[in-house]
Amino acid sequence: MSLGTSVEGRIKQQIINKISALPSVAKVYGWDKLPIDQFPVVFVKATGMTGQFWTSAENMRVYSYRCLVLWPIGQNLKGQTDDRLQVAQENVGQVVDEIINAVDSDYELGDYAAVLFVDAADSVYGDYQFEGGQAYGAEITLKIHSQYLV
Repeated sequence: MSLGTSVEGRIKQQIINKISALPSVAKVYGWDKLPIDQFPVVFVKATGMTGQFWTSAENMRVYSYRCLVLWPIGQNLKGQTDDRLQVAQENVGQVVDEIINAVDSDYELGDYAAVLFVDAADSVYGDYQFEGGQAYGAEITLKIHSQYLV
C-alpha cells in the first residue's frame, strides 16, 4: 500500500519497509489496525515534525515517528508452553533490538534522498490495552532529519 507522496509518507514507507524485512516481526502497519491477527505487530505512525531555519536557502526538518510493538499477554497463544509474560517480554525485546539495529546500521534509510540521518532511537516498555485484550509492548521513537531547500 502506498502512503502518498508527502515527505512524511515516503519516509514512513521506508521505515515500514525496513521493519517488514525483520525476521521477528509478523506484521507492520502504518495506521491503527483492528483486529490484530498476527504477533508481534508493529504500528508506525508519524507524531510530528519540527523545523529549524538554517539559511535563507535551507531549513532542517525533523520528522518523528512512533513505532509501537505489541505482543498479547491476556492469554497463552496456541502451542505456547512458557509463561506468557516471559514470552511477551522476550519477543518484544527481540523486535526492539532488531528495529534499532536496522536503523542504526542504515541511518539514511536506504539512501532515500530526503533523509540526512536518523537519531539514535529511544524506547519505553509497558502494558497496553487493545481490542483483543492486554498486551506487553514498547514504543520506539525515531527522529529522521531532512533538509528542505528553498
